Amino acid sequence: MRRIDADAQSIRVVIEPGAPGGSFDVLIDGHRVWSVVVDPVRDAAGAGQRFDWPSALAQRLRGQAQVEVRPSNGGAPGAAVEARFSDDDGGPELTDQHGQRLSVNKWGDLAVAIEGRASGFAARLLDHASRLVEDVRGAGIDLFLCSGSLLGALRGGVLLAHDDDIDFGFVAPTGHPADLNLLSYRMERALLELGYTVVRHSGAHLQLYFGAEEPSAPRFYLDIFTGYFRDGEYHQPFAMRGTMRREAILPLGTTNLEGRLFPAPASPDAWLALCYGPGWREPDPGFRFDTPLSTRRRFDAWFGSFNHRRDYWESVFRGAAIAEPDRRLLALLRQLGGPVYDVGAGTSGLASALIRRSGTAVALDYALEALAIQRAAGVPTRSLNLYDRRQVLEFGVELAGSGATVVLSDVLSDLSDDGLTNARLLVDAVVSGGGVVVLAERDPANAQVLDGIATDRAAVERRNDENVDSRILRPKGKDTR
Repeated sequence: MRRIDADAQSIRVVIEPGAPGGSFDVLIDGHRVWSVVVDPVRDAAGAGQRFDWPSALAQRLRGQAQVEVRPSNGGAPGAAVEARFSDDDGGPELTDQHGQRLSVNKWGDLAVAIEGRASGFAARLLDHASRLVEDVRGAGIDLFLCSGSLLGALRGGVLLAHDDDIDFGFVAPTGHPADLNLLSYRMERALLELGYTVVRHSGAHLQLYFGAEEPSAPRFYLDIFTGYFRDGEYHQPFAMRGTMRREAILPLGTTNLEGRLFPAPASPDAWLALCYGPGWREPDPGFRFDTPLSTRRRFDAWFGSFNHRRDYWESVFRGAAIAEPDRRLLALLRQLGGPVYDVGAGTSGLASALIRRSGTAVALDYALEALAIQRAAGVPTRSLNLYDRRQVLEFGVELAGSGATVVLSDVLSDLSDDGLTNARLLVDAVVSGGGVVVLAERDPANAQVLDGIATDRAAVERRNDENVDSRILRPKGKDTR
């Protein structure tokens, strides 16, 4: 490499004429934070390639630090420069609240990769992965190592330093979307009974989280992807779809990962070529899936996508504490009586305040950080994802006849169209079952969303207090005073 330049906006990489280019790691003060792919076709002036810092990383760049760029495969020397990002003292803050090093993941977010974890983490991760394989086998499902975990096993028998989890797949015995969804939900119930914390990303993708019980504890996860054969192709949401023989996966073989044997496809090379392309053996820490639109549409239509903005809210709530509830909204909920379910609770103190006054309340959210914060405040919790229609409808039916009050405070304005549609279904189910729904927004600019949620089954009482615009929805015919 000839040289690099770096400032607060971007980094410029200039390689030697005729050099092959490829994947390069970007290090700040000796730690990898990002990877870029340099085009081997160089311009005559040798001006190099400029890469804008990812937004999540750029927000952390301040002060001064050494920036180094070197080939991901370690086959050639790199180059370094002392970069000034701002006039602040010190350097960038590139660790989380636990001191774990952050790097840019394949989604463009800052996260903790395996290389940034504390000593002993890899062994813990592998222990949980081994236990999961046995637990799921007991439920009649044979997992196999896949994705980056299989890639690491085939390249050198090690976990990839820039990866952050262990990935598993399994081949379903059916290719019908309804059967595939049912199979995934049966597996989820079995995992919950075994004590796992399960986060559903879609009808074909589960994540199992560890360390989720304490607020802001260091967390990690394992992925389980549903694979299936249909119309002569192998499919594995969220990104894989293409021609591969069933014999390339089944019967399963084994592979070595960090000295442990794990189930693997019968032909790991064929699986990896379909997933990553024919160049899968060449390290590319900056790899990103380029999923055809037709494949994305098929998977979204068949299996849904329930993870919308979850990572954002996890980051917002990380390190936060229970907030003081709005006193007018709290007074209203006390007046209504009955058990209160705070949907999309986040760090709201409504449930905590109700419980302190001998009330019954439950906080619901899809962000693990929010649920852990509520539990630490002594509030009963449960997971509810407003993007998962099946879960929403189950919850609405469960509340029928309970006399419950469901509150969505400062929630609706943050939902996409899918989430709003499911919120309407929840409101309809609760009101049809004799319950009451309270919708509230503190920002007047967001208040209009409240009027789009009421259904024909509900009688609506509008309230506009000093700092809360709210709607009380009851079954028609009940007193709305």
